[in-house]
Amino acid sequence: DSRVPVVDMLLVWALFLVGLGIMVLIEIDATKPKYVYSKESMLNPHRPFAIKAINLIGRVLDKLGYAYPNLRATPLINKAMKEAGITPDKAKVMPLATYLPGLKVITNCLEHESELTMIGRLVAQGMIVQSLRNRFGIDAYHQKHPSAAKLKVKPPLVIMGMARTGTTFLHGLLAKDPSFRAPKLFELVNPLNNEGKSREERIGEHRKELDRFFQLAPNFKAFHHVDSKDPEECCVILQQDMVSQAFSACLNCPSYDWWLMEQDLTVAMSHHRKVLQYYQHAEADFHFDRQWLLKTPQYLIMLPELLQEYPNAKIVWTHRRPKDVMLSLISIITKLTGIVSDNNDPKKFAKQQILTMSRSLSKALIDRKILDEKGFKKNFVDVQFQDICKDPLGVVRTIYDHFGKKLDDNTLERMKVYLASNKRHKHGKPQVHLLHTFGVTDKEID
Repeated sequence: DSRVPVVDMLLVWALFLVGLGIMVLIEIDATKPKYVYSKESMLNPHRPFAIKAINLIGRVLDKLGYAYPNLRATPLINKAMKEAGITPDKAKVMPLATYLPGLKVITNCLEHESELTMIGRLVAQGMIVQSLRNRFGIDAYHQKHPSAAKLKVKPPLVIMGMARTGTTFLHGLLAKDPSFRAPKLFELVNPLNNEGKSREERIGEHRKELDRFFQLAPNFKAFHHVDSKDPEECCVILQQDMVSQAFSACLNCPSYDWWLMEQDLTVAMSHHRKVLQYYQHAEADFHFDRQWLLKTPQYLIMLPELLQEYPNAKIVWTHRRPKDVMLSLISIITKLTGIVSDNNDPKKFAKQQILTMSRSLSKALIDRKILDEKGFKKNFVDVQFQDICKDPLGVVRTIYDHFGKKLDDNTLERMKVYLASNKRHKHGKPQVHLLHTFGVTDKEID
């Protein structure tokens, strides 16, 4: 029987009607007063009328037992392989699928914990498929160009620390030194330029994606500055092996977070090196005397694996009062999860994040002590958030002095220009009160 099932017909007609009306709905919504961030907006996330309509259709389909899109592992893998141009014959000779354990945990969490709207399911699908597509593309490139794996990766300078401790700002500041090579957001999200587009074209396309994101998360830049040309975190690289804290931060997967902290991420760091080697091999003008400038708070839970892969890495560890960290961190995660779920519970997120951060920091401190005893003490330099804010160039000098790196006048001028155009709270200061909004006391955080 070739007839289309009734539910499928309902889905087709529902999406068709939304497609007809969505532009009108967006135009109507655009005429409304601008969104203003507040405590109330955090508890009740911003929803353009068109998004509400799509989510309503999603709830109807869910009631009919037809959750859309499909978030099971196999359809996601197949979709990613198709987008990456991986045929069944090529798939048979692909490297070991080390991403599978993480993918299975993520998809299980999405169906049983995240309480995703239809938009949320589409965001999750896009995030996973994009990560796997990039993974398959990198693996295919290395199979086609085996010489890439022989390239030497100069010991990187790595910025890490609890989230919201100035790592992004410091990353951007140090990236003004031309002796560093920092991965940019647009190229991490889509590293494989198979269409042969120019750098400007790729940046333009990614900025369109960012604009759509900002429609879903107004005032997000008040929490975290994002631009396509900015240096980006290694968590995007780790997504390719399905072992990235970005999944839990964006999609509300608490059990995945706990699973992740129990994993040996040695294989993921091996793939990390392959990604850097890909850029070095694919870029005709790559200068091998340049040092990779990397960053992600996730390195807190994977210090042994980081130093196993890059034994001579230079690590900058940022520090800030836990109370201030949690206020900022919970605010941004609540903002992100509010995009994908209508059941936004900041108090629940606060409890989860306090436990997760406590465990992550404890693991990092234990690992740091062990690594110091093993002779890695000189690999680290510690900097304070308040010093980054008050005297950023002084912090830069501290880092350069510790690692025996020269800070020349041209680089210093580049950094001063960056500081002049990147003042703190450039995009506004979000007003959130930890106790009132999240129901958390200082004692619980301490």
